[in-house]
Amino acid sequence: MTLLTVGDSHSYIPFRTIAKVRYMGAITMKRLGNPAEPLLHQAVAELTPQPGDILLAVCGEIDIRCWAHVHLQRRKDGDAATMLKEWAEAFLDKVASIPANGARLGVAAVVPPSPQMKIDRKEYPVAGTDQDRAHYTVLLNDALRQGAAARNLLFLDQYSPYVGPDGMMRSDLVDSSVHINDIGPLRVALAALP
Repeated sequence: MTLLTVGDSHSYIPFRTIAKVRYMGAITMKRLGNPAEPLLHQAVAELTPQPGDILLAVCGEIDIRCWAHVHLQRRKDGDAATMLKEWAEAFLDKVASIPANGARLGVAAVVPPSPQMKIDRKEYPVAGTDQDRAHYTVLLNDALRQGAAARNLLFLDQYSPYVGPDGMMRSDLVDSSVHINDIGPLRVALAALP
């Protein structure tokens, strides 16, 4: 069994020593979930999944950090839960449609957000308050967890082991920006997959 990951930098940085990775750049879940967008299927084809492999699609941090607050301000209903569920459902539908050649398909939870004061805002732009982003992350992860179960997809919880009491990424487990730097809890979460 080989672990395969595909997606944004969160599919690469914490997984690079334990998985075969297809890093797609700064790509959003919303874009990958677009039914007309072929990039996810193309990236998975490059990984050549085999029977028994686990293939995880990993993204969403950029959606939360940069776009959820902006899109929510444009919506007339202002309903974050509905908007993020729509994004998750479209993404999960796309993941479920991957020709996997017998590999088990899944998604990873979105990592907790890093506090704005810790982020280089030129490299990592931020929209919304820390509390907004913590709330959006919980909503999106709930939608991903429920939607993955409904589609018989694996769900890797890389949120719970890394979140602090304030809803933000624990400072002892994050790099100098937004990425997991201690993969110990991630290995435990991977071992818990069914």
